[in-house]
Amino acid sequence: IADSVKLNSAKEAEQKVFRMVQDGEIFATINQKDGMVSFGDDPEQYDNSSMRSYLDKQIRDSIDLARKLRTQDQNIAASPEYIQKTMHERGGRWGSEFEDFEMP
Repeated sequence: IADSVKLNSAKEAEQKVFRMVQDGEIFATINQKDGMVSFGDDPEQYDNSSMRSYLDKQIRDSIDLARKLRTQDQNIAASPEYIQKTMHERGGRWGSEFEDFEMP
């Protein structure tokens, strides 16, 4: 593992794997004697109502955040300050007819 992820030592790899197991990022057991790691499947079955509620909330929160980001992006793209700045920065691409254009 250490070589494939470019860590300095097997001990460092073991520590990283151990932390990932503790944090629930992966499911594995470490055999320190043999220096082997056995990876397992996530024991969560995702088949109960509390997990469905949790996942549903995460999806709704993600959709809400995407909606807010889209609105912010549209507001920025339509702002006179942004338009003026991008026209100035892209002066060569817009042509000389826009060089003296002033935004209100």
